Amino acid sequence: VLRTSNKAIILQMFTEKRRQHHVWRRYLESWCIDGRRYCLRDGKVFPNAPHNLAVESYFYRLDDLTEDDLALYRKLLVENADAYQKKSHERFLSMVMAPIEMAERAKQLKTDLKLGPALQEFLKAYKTNALEDYYAGIEGEFGPILGRLLSGDLGVFSNDETAIALFYFLATQYMRTKRIREAWIKSFENAPFSIERILPLLSLQFGENLGRSLYLD
Repeated sequence: VLRTSNKAIILQMFTEKRRQHHVWRRYLESWCIDGRRYCLRDGKVFPNAPHNLAVESYFYRLDDLTEDDLALYRKLLVENADAYQKKSHERFLSMVMAPIEMAERAKQLKTDLKLGPALQEFLKAYKTNALEDYYAGIEGEFGPILGRLLSGDLGVFSNDETAIALFYFLATQYMRTKRIREAWIKSFENAPFSIERILPLLSLQFGENLGRSLYLD
């Protein structure tokens, strides 16, 4: 018999997190007045709640990647990177792809026909949630630092551990926004290939590159 906690974990594995913020909700809340953030659009100022701002359905969902997509990922990220970045980008790709590849192999084995629908549900949820959960981990590490900054504590800049987490969050947050994604797509619109399927991965990894550069420089 599964314990309640285990049931909750399993249920979470098969539940899609459809609404996905491309700007961290708690970060937006830092600029709220009475729980509302005031926005400017088309020359008009209007209030809105953070949970309705910078949010899209399935914004980070992973597409099925072809061999050409994986080759393009490596061309843009790995080929001219230094040794540390090469290892980091390959490790990230392997981590993201591993559950998909294992599920696909299990489907091909067909050892249990009843497993098919469950695998489909798992893959559907995983592709929707994988990057959302990855960003949640970054946000979790930055949360205490944000609290210190809001209280006026600038000591985070003089400590390597907190400074790394700060630059890492700011860089990945910048690169994950809808505006940056649209700029990526526009800059490659005349290219003989499409980057849209690998763009969620590229955005995160280029954000990590930027954060590392900000800290080292």
